[in-house]
Amino acid sequence: MIGQIRSGRKEVVMNPLVGGLPLDAGWASLQLLTDEVLPQV
Repeated sequence: MIGQIRSGRKEVVMNPLVGGLPLDAGWASLQLLTDEVLPQV
């Protein structure tokens, strides 16, 4: 994802509750995105 954004991708779609993922896991996924991925781009 980081490589795609750096190469010019303008949008990112997140579906944190896809497939019935437990709510806590979905929030953890969003937190990981905001804490680890987005700061690198």
